[in-house]
Amino acid sequence: MDDDYKNHLREVNQKIKPLTDKLSDTALNEIRVPKYFPEYLQFVQLCELKLKSARFDFYGSESDTVVYEVRRQIFELETASKTVNQSLSVIFQLFLDILKASDSITCLELLSTQIKDERQHLISTSDMAMQLPIQKCLSLEVLWRNAIVCSQYQPLDIQKSLQGHYFDYIKAGFPFEIIDGDNFHFQHTFLFESLMPFRNR
Repeated sequence: MDDDYKNHLREVNQKIKPLTDKLSDTALNEIRVPKYFPEYLQFVQLCELKLKSARFDFYGSESDTVVYEVRRQIFELETASKTVNQSLSVIFQLFLDILKASDSITCLELLSTQIKDERQHLISTSDMAMQLPIQKCLSLEVLWRNAIVCSQYQPLDIQKSLQGHYFDYIKAGFPFEIIDGDNFHFQHTFLFESLMPFRNR
């Protein structure tokens, strides 16, 4: 390995280190999740409530109180998700910083490898088959899900920028999700806009 390549890897590692440090902190301390993943945590809660609502049967075996409470929570979360927020949550900001780097694809490759290594140290093989909390199932896919959800709270220029980065990510050959398998959600609008450049090729 020549010196130039070693130096480049060191530089890449320094770019992703602020994010990997926060992710490690989150994995070891679950109270960090609401602070580091506020929008994504809210999104997960909304998906769970919608799934619960969909299971209410036609014959009304659930009490009116339960149905009302679930629908009230869904309404509140959906209302909150439509509010534009100028501030960026910590993990989202650090991920955006990596995407803006000139060598972002290399950064994402190294980031993916480091997250996988960290997860293997923290989680047993048997636990990996279970539905894990956010802090225990961190991956590049979860970072993208978080970014997609967070971008919906941001001005249009940030949304467009993230869509462009996602297109570059897919074009580079990375696997990508059509359906968020953990939350059974299809990010239709984001995917449509992100994949649009392929239509013109």
